[in-house]
Amino acid sequence: ELPSQEVRALIECESSWKNVKIVDTNGEFSYGILQFQHNTWEEFSKESGIQGDPMEPMDAIRMGNWAIEHGKISHWYNCAKKKGLLNALE
Repeated sequence: ELPSQEVRALIECESSWKNVKIVDTNGEFSYGILQFQHNTWEEFSKESGIQGDPMEPMDAIRMGNWAIEHGKISHWYNCAKKKGLLNALE
C-alpha cells in the first residue's frame, strides 16, 4: 500500500522517513516513520481492525492512510499544521 499525499507529508515531517523510536514532547515514546505512540496505535488498531507494528513502515503507512481517511489527522497536529494539512482535511 502506498502512502497518501498527506501521509507522505506527515512522514517527512515526523521522521524524515527514518524508522526511529524517540521520546515525544509528552514524555511518551513514539515509534516508526509516523511516530505513533503506543496508546494511539492500540486505539486505531481496535477501531480499524488493522494489526501490525508501528515500527514496520508498511504497517505504519497502512494505519496512517486509514487514520487520515477517518478524520484523525489531529493526532499529528504539529506536523499537520506545519504542512498545511489541517484546514484541507477538517
